[in-house]
Amino acid sequence: MASLNSSSSSSSLSSHLSSPAATSGFTTPLSSLVSIPHTLPSRVFASGAVTHALDLPPVKSYPTADVLLSVLTLYAKRVRRNFGDNEEDGTERAIPEGYVDWLTRLLGSGLSWIRAPGSSSPDDDASEELRERILDIIATRIAERSGRTGAPDMVREFDVPGLKCSVVLREPSLTADSLGLKTWGSSLVFAQLFRGPATAAKGALQFEGGERILELGSGTGLAGIVLCALGYAVTMTDLPEIVANLEDNVQTNGARLWYDDDRERAEVAVLDWTSPERSPIYGQKFKTVIFADIAYSHEQPALLSRVVPLFLDSASPKAQVVVLLPLRPAFADVRASLWTALDGIQFAPVRGGFESGWDDFGKEEYYWSIWRPRAHVDRGIEMNINTLP
Repeated sequence: MASLNSSSSSSSLSSHLSSPAATSGFTTPLSSLVSIPHTLPSRVFASGAVTHALDLPPVKSYPTADVLLSVLTLYAKRVRRNFGDNEEDGTERAIPEGYVDWLTRLLGSGLSWIRAPGSSSPDDDASEELRERILDIIATRIAERSGRTGAPDMVREFDVPGLKCSVVLREPSLTADSLGLKTWGSSLVFAQLFRGPATAAKGALQFEGGERILELGSGTGLAGIVLCALGYAVTMTDLPEIVANLEDNVQTNGARLWYDDDRERAEVAVLDWTSPERSPIYGQKFKTVIFADIAYSHEQPALLSRVVPLFLDSASPKAQVVVLLPLRPAFADVRASLWTALDGIQFAPVRGGFESGWDDFGKEEYYWSIWRPRAHVDRGIEMNINTLP
């Protein structure tokens, strides 16, 4: 089996031991509790050389802290980029068969044999802290391989046409009642359809410059951030428990993409659809309201039919609502309810289209549509809602 390049791997290990993930919650730098070897252990192999957990250090061999941290660093999850079959960073190593079982055995062992450098006993404070740190990293590695709903905090990068650099988003751990903390594939598909106000792009979604856009259910902020980067002023909204992470993502990407031009372009506000009058933006009117993938329960169409008229300047002939939804078969009735709800408040679909994309859960089909107040729509261009998917 091939041996790992020691210089690059020692650098990677050193970087990992001083990273926030490795030091969070502890006062002593992890790198001071272990010795970073000039040559990594012979059991640690180059990419592709290890195909099974049997090639990893056996628990019964009592591997040292250096060996364990080397392996845990090699198989750490990298920053995710976009979605799809090849969403992982190309430098990520293939995971050996049985790797999670090996991690579980390590975790169950308690690592009682681990000693800090210079310690005469595995029971002293330094050794105990080192064990705790390594066990914490092992638990994180298990969580990383437990599917999206079991994964710890993560960072994603997204490449979107027309931007000078990628969008970087933090996603906290996903919980069933905080789905807005995940970046969904629909937001990337939506963002990839946008073009700047001065860009000639047939078939894309463009908006009038100089007018602030309202986004409902912004989540981690991908769609709204891309609009800001393209030159639009956007007010992004979501529930109180979502907004803190949204604000962080806006600040991170604003500094990368548009702060040099206009620091006031992005606004973030709490907007609970069940009590919109409590929102700090209550009373403001927008000519464009957008939202993506926020119709997944039977209560939402009715709530949206109440919120949209409150914030859309329906008296303007340029008023519009732009929607993108995934075509999940299980939610066909919710989509139909949304179309009926928008029709019931006198909005008419005037344009729409199908798109394909990916999510963490596989390939998805999507449908976007533009709705305008029926009073401003020529009957000749109004679409029949019964033909919508």
